[in-house]
Amino acid sequence: MEEKKNNGILIGIIIGIIIMLLLIGGFVLFTTSAFSIYNNQRKKIENKTEEIIDKSEEIIDKVKEKAEEQTNQIEITGKYEQKSETETPYYSSVVEVSNLTDSSIDFKIEASHGLDIDHVNIGSVKGTATKSIGNNYMFEENNSKISFTFIENKLIIAEIYEDNINPYGGHGVYFSGQYNKVS
Repeated sequence: MEEKKNNGILIGIIIGIIIMLLLIGGFVLFTTSAFSIYNNQRKKIENKTEEIIDKSEEIIDKVKEKAEEQTNQIEITGKYEQKSETETPYYSSVVEVSNLTDSSIDFKIEASHGLDIDHVNIGSVKGTATKSIGNNYMFEENNSKISFTFIENKLIIAEIYEDNINPYGGHGVYFSGQYNKVS
């Protein structure tokens, strides 16, 4: 009887070991499959990312080519204006662009802004803007940036200042906007 009891315990231990081995084997198979799926997905994502980067570089190259073509077609130097002479507010800004080189332009901006033509704040800045790409130029000074983009007979100016305070003009004076070429 004692021997049967010991055999039963031994069989129970063996069955327990077999169940443990099956569980461990299943876990290993599951983990291996999960890692395999993960690696396949990661490779697909890496390949797609490389495709996107390649296409992006192609697009950037095409944009650069187009920008260079347009640069040769536009007369950038001259005078540009932006005005609003309504009752309130009054706004006037003039940009003069000169000394066009392969890598820069010289510019001068004078602007006024106020309640009416007799009550305005004024501002001005002049300097040299460096060509970035195509018909785009950037002026950077004292944590300030002013960008110039020339399209046909128009000039688009964008400005960024530290703390959003224009160091070149009085209260409410800004240079950003779309200007029309007048001469």
